[in-house]
Amino acid sequence: WPTLEQRLANPPKNVVESQWRVLVDVWENDAKKKEISEKNKQNRSKQKNLHTTGSRPHANYAVEELGRPPKRCELYGVTHTRKKKTEDPDEVLIDPEVAAKIKYWGEESSSQATNDLNVENVNFRQQLEITIGDLQAAMKRISELEAQLATRDETGTANGHLQEALKKIAELEEEVESLKMVQDFRIGDMLRT
Repeated sequence: WPTLEQRLANPPKNVVESQWRVLVDVWENDAKKKEISEKNKQNRSKQKNLHTTGSRPHANYAVEELGRPPKRCELYGVTHTRKKKTEDPDEVLIDPEVAAKIKYWGEESSSQATNDLNVENVNFRQQLEITIGDLQAAMKRISELEAQLATRDETGTANGHLQEALKKIAELEEEVESLKMVQDFRIGDMLRT
């Protein structure tokens, strides 16, 4: 309201009139408060990328809009795009700066997913190589034990070692298969996101 009388005569519905009068008095007569108010007004006028979700939490809003948890670029897009108000096909619903950020973050998240995939592949390969190395060592040990078994009269001890080595090989083979399945699953999962 432009005048003091109009402001006093029109308090907001959710403010008690006596409190409204005190508040208007502070705004009108306190130089420090006026200075802060002007500074805040200037700061608000400089903001370009305002969110459009009101008081609802962004994550909740995005889940409602998308039907699933959003990626960072999607969250920003959903919370910074204005609702269509007219039938004008040229109506601007998103600030160009916001659109640029969304595009950048979308590309960044794609390259990050690729980087994550590459790191995971390297880690799996290393783990697989170690397991294969263990498997090869176990197979070598079996060959040694088989050679000992052929030359020994006391086959009981050598036979026991051979059984242990065969058991270890079976465990390692299962581990290799498990690692391959996990790697395939993670790669597929990362490619889907």
